[in-house]
This record gives sequence, structure tokens and C-alpha cells, in this order.
Amino acid sequence: MAGLTSEGLNVKRLNDVIEDRISSARNHFGNDVGTSVNDVIGRLLRTTSTQEADLWELAEAVYNSFNPAFATGASLDRIVAYAGLTRYEAQPSVATLLVSGDYLTSIPSTAVVSSSATSYRFLTDASVFFDLMSVSSFICEPITVEALEYRISIGLDVFTYTPPAGATLVSIAGEFERQINLSQNYTATIQDGTEVVVSFNDVFVARDVSSTTNITFRKVSKTVRASSEEVGVIGQPSNTLDIIGTPVLGWDTVTNPVEAAIGHLRETDTDLRLRFRDTKELNARGTVDAIFSNLIGLRGVSDVQVYQNEAAVADINGIPAKSFSAVIEGGNSLEIAESIWNTKPAGISTFGNTSVGIKDSQGLPHSISFSRPVYVDIHMEIHISPEENGTIAADTDIKIVDALTNYFKETYSVGDDVVYSRLYTPINSVSGFQVDSLTIGPTATSLGVGSVVVAFDEIADIKQQNVNVIINP
Repeated sequence: MAGLTSEGLNVKRLNDVIEDRISSARNHFGNDVGTSVNDVIGRLLRTTSTQEADLWELAEAVYNSFNPAFATGASLDRIVAYAGLTRYEAQPSVATLLVSGDYLTSIPSTAVVSSSATSYRFLTDASVFFDLMSVSSFICEPITVEALEYRISIGLDVFTYTPPAGATLVSIAGEFERQINLSQNYTATIQDGTEVVVSFNDVFVARDVSSTTNITFRKVSKTVRASSEEVGVIGQPSNTLDIIGTPVLGWDTVTNPVEAAIGHLRETDTDLRLRFRDTKELNARGTVDAIFSNLIGLRGVSDVQVYQNEAAVADINGIPAKSFSAVIEGGNSLEIAESIWNTKPAGISTFGNTSVGIKDSQGLPHSISFSRPVYVDIHMEIHISPEENGTIAADTDIKIVDALTNYFKETYSVGDDVVYSRLYTPINSVSGFQVDSLTIGPTATSLGVGSVVVAFDEIADIKQQNVNVIINP
């Protein structure tokens, strides 16, 4: 039965419309009425059948516009809005820059930086003022010798020194170098005799700095976001944005400590449907699903795994008690940290190999930890021989490596073990040979016939130079 039923919309196609009209004509004029394409009535009933079939297709399109699996364009935009989603418009790549310059120098917004390795240009998203708020490194120097307290405060860490008689600027600077190097968060060195160069072990954990008046500041480093001048997939490796394109007196250096979060073109209907499917918990808070949904929806994030430890002791993965660890491939580190802060349960700590400093709505600093996946190189040795009465093509080894590379990209994500037996599938997708033996391992000296176990924060990876295809006679 055509029409809207309890099972959905059943649509009449053109042939169904013609058959119904023929049946109706016979009911009215008798079974002997001529309804072929050569008869007048037959031609007449077919003349408007196409328009009726078009109306049925229009009804089907309207019906499907409420189904996210079939809706397109603006209709799909309206559906995903109920989940708090909007379609990603074309976006530039975003890099986090580490800029350094003279104390109290200002860099304007939209300042240009470029790369000595690529042709791309990036523009800073905000202005930078080299004061002592949210600093990533600095250079300071004692300027007087007096029997008073000298103090440098870096976040919650305070370093003090009251010099004895006979002290010099060199000895005061040396004492601060010694004290600061005792901390696990910073590294201090001396330059030009009296200048204390303080580097943060994690430049993304910015801290406010202050000192007593007998210490002055020479240089300051801060982080700032910058967007590529062009939108789309703009790759920018780490430490390659190193040319200042907008000259500013007192601005010394620029670099990007991590690779840029790659931008994208306008989100397609297919990609939006997938994101809608994966973000069912987007508006939730405090659950693993909520953390996952918000992270997977960030620009540039390609893979996410969230592990939680509810026990009172560290678990087998080394995740501390009452904490969780998000392992994230891709995306901007600061955006990731802000997303975790906005969705994590209050009082629950984060864990990982990357820490980023953020500030809450009250301006209080917090350090958010998550993990960047470690890539585990998989080594293989494959012995093949010709099939009976056959020969092996010259490019067979290249085809095998390509098949394995595509298989790894499509199959393995964070924490997935490499199952030995399944590797025969991509290898055998290349024809013209038989596999005599296959051994795999995490190193070239540990090959075997067992699966490779991958840690919770690792991703199995394969490179051409690590696959050795040996052709037996």
C-alpha cells in the first residue's frame, strides 16, 4: 500500500502510477479499453503519470529530510541542531606560537608569521603584551647588591635569597639558578654573567611571575594562537613557523612548539552525519561518554580513547586512583584542555603525557593533562614465492607494502593490538604469489609469529622501510 504507513512512507514509482491508471481506466471503461502506448487513452493516462511520480518523489524527499541518515543540506543542519551541533564551515589551520621579546613590548593582533619550510603564512588571533601575566619563560637579572630579600615568584613556586656580605650580582644570579633548577617545572641557566634564563619544562603551562624591585626583567615569552591565511587542509610541522613577517621593535623570535591543528573545508553531509552519530553525549557533563563526545567533535581530532580508573589505587595502565586519561590524536592542545576542563567531573584529576594550563571562569589557573599517542613501529618480514607455473611481478613488494599501509590506517586506532593472523588479509589482497612465512614484531630483532601488544596510549604504525618482502625462488 502506497502512502504513509506504520512502517514508513511507501512511494509509488512511475511504473506503479501507470499500472494504477491502467487499472482505473479498465474499471471505468471495461477490460477491452485500449491502454497501450498506441491507444489514445493509453497515451493520455501516460501523459501526466510523470508529474504524479514526481510528486511522490517530492513527498519522499520531504519525509527523508527528517531522517539524519538521508537528510541533506539545510535539512540536515536543522536536525543536528537538536544535538547542539552546527556544521563546520571552512576553517584555517590553527597553530600555537611561542613568541619572545623585550619586557613590556606589544605585538598587535593579525601579526604575520611565516615559515622557512613551507609557503604558508599565519596571523596571530590576538595581541600579545610581554608583561608578567601568563608567562611561558623569561629572563631576569638582579640590578643592585643589598642585604635585602630577593624574591622571584613563578605561579605558586617562590624562590627567595638574602645575600650575605660580599655578595655580587653574579653570586645572586647563581643562587637563583641553583634554586630554580631544584624544581621539576623549570630549567635555569646564566648568560652574560648575571642574567637568569628561566625556561618552563612545559611551555603550555603558563604562569604569572613577579619579583622584588631589586630584580628586573629583560625578556619574556608567551603563547598565542595563530590562524593560517588560507582556509582548508594546511599542514604546518612543529618548529617551522620561524619568520616574523610583521616587524615589531623588541619582538625577537617566534616558533610553533607543536604542529598546527589542521583546518578543513566546509563539512560535508557525510562527515556531519558521522559526527552526529558520535556526539550523542555532547550536552552531558561528567561522564566518559560526555568527555569523548566533546573531544571527538573538536577540529582536527581524528581519534579519541578515554580511560578511567575508579579504584583507590593506580591501575595496570599506571593511571592514578580516581582519575582518567584521554588519549587524543590530532587537534589543538589548548582546545583539548579547555574541552576536558568543561566536561570532567569536579574533583577528579586528569592524567597523561601532555599538560596544558588553562584558566576557569574565575580566572584561576588549572593544569589539564591528557596523552598524545605514541606511535609503535611494526616491523615485518614476509617470504613469498610464485604460484605454480607462475612468476611474481616486479612491483609485487610495493603493492604488498601499500596494502598493509592502507590496512593499518583503516584498522588500527589508539590501544589496538596488532593481531598476527589478520595481517594475511591485506597481504593476500595482492595476487600472483603465495605466502611462505610471515613474522612481525615491535623491532627488527624481535620478529615472531605472535600478535603485538599495544599499550593503551599507543597506536600501531607501519613504514615502508620496516617491511621486508623476500621473494623465494
